[in-house]
Amino acid sequence: MRSRARLARAVILLIAATAMPADGARRQCLRTCPTELRSCMNLARARTRTLRSACTGSRPARATCRRAARGALHGATAGCRQLRKDCRACCRAGGHGPRCPVGRPVAFEPPPAQDLGALGVPRLPDGRFFASAIPGASLAIDPTLRTPVTALGACTRWIAACVDPAARSLDDCARSAPPCATDRPWEEPACCPAACFDAYQAARRGGAEPLATFSSVYFRDASCFPGVRALLDGARQ
Repeated sequence: MRSRARLARAVILLIAATAMPADGARRQCLRTCPTELRSCMNLARARTRTLRSACTGSRPARATCRRAARGALHGATAGCRQLRKDCRACCRAGGHGPRCPVGRPVAFEPPPAQDLGALGVPRLPDGRFFASAIPGASLAIDPTLRTPVTALGACTRWIAACVDPAARSLDDCARSAPPCATDRPWEEPACCPAACFDAYQAARRGGAEPLATFSSVYFRDASCFPGVRALLDGARQ
């Protein structure tokens, strides 16, 4: 009887000794989640200040601009809270699994858009820029055009410009792209709908490679981006 009791105690001690390192790693992992949240929120607030500083013009125009800035902050805050929730779930699962966040929040300020006039691109009488000519037609660029496709281009350019192999991965940049505040992103500064990163993250969690996922979500499918699918389907008819 005593030998059984000693054996039981030995088994309990062995289990406890095995669990202690895992518990320590879990606690250490959980401590990183508030740090991730702070980093995410600091980035969101900094972007909101930038958006608000650009609110000029008439009083109604400023009010509309500020509402959009608040909307962007609201969307970014929701994303940051989801990041913390996913971080905690990941830590409790041992640091791996389908709930682990993809990418980390990173700060990035894209370079200003190139001035086609300064680059010497010929300007047409209607204000557009001449790009090339083919028999019976010509290709022109209208920098003032705002459509779902141009908004998608602004979103994907932001992500692509952000990537730096030494500092920022494609996962990081897809997560960190400025979130859109409305369902009309072509009326906003460069932004990406939250639904696009949700689709990207789901595919990455399923084992898809970053570049293939980026191409699939933002280009081949593009259903996450308001208005783009309707334009593409209309063009095919």
